[in-house]
Amino acid sequence: MGNVITVTSDVAMSMKIANMTVFDYQHHCEEIWRDGRFAEMRSHSLRDKGKTEADTVTAVRTDFDVHVTTNKGPLSVPIEACPLTHWNQATLSGKLFNPQDGLLLDLTAHPMGRDAVTIAKGSQITANHFALRGAQTLDEWYDDGGIWAGLKAIFPDKSVIEYRRV
Repeated sequence: MGNVITVTSDVAMSMKIANMTVFDYQHHCEEIWRDGRFAEMRSHSLRDKGKTEADTVTAVRTDFDVHVTTNKGPLSVPIEACPLTHWNQATLSGKLFNPQDGLLLDLTAHPMGRDAVTIAKGSQITANHFALRGAQTLDEWYDDGGIWAGLKAIFPDKSVIEYRRV
């Protein structure tokens, strides 16, 4: 059956103000890649302990498209689409869909060359920089092995969030 890679991503974020939780997010995603191509994905996301938002997504590449099933109904995205789970630089060469809700993203990746990116503990590496532009403003960096090194997102209110590789 060829080379199969299974990747699991887990995200947990919480924000407190005055010792009161104002934002809580958990996301679990499992992807399967066969011979270097996205094959399928399953994810489950909870926001604010499921009180305001809970999403389940399954995506399977068929011969014609990527068939996406969500708790809100079925979707179809182009066959070349991949989930934007950030770990794999190869996903940036085509269309992207959101692994949380299954919707196609209005983002295009543009290579920006090599530059320094800060990783955890404050050290820097030189990495390949990609600007993802469209409905969102994201920048991602990947080392020479194609391994994710960092992400910076700028939101419409100009707030910034950065993720750094440990």
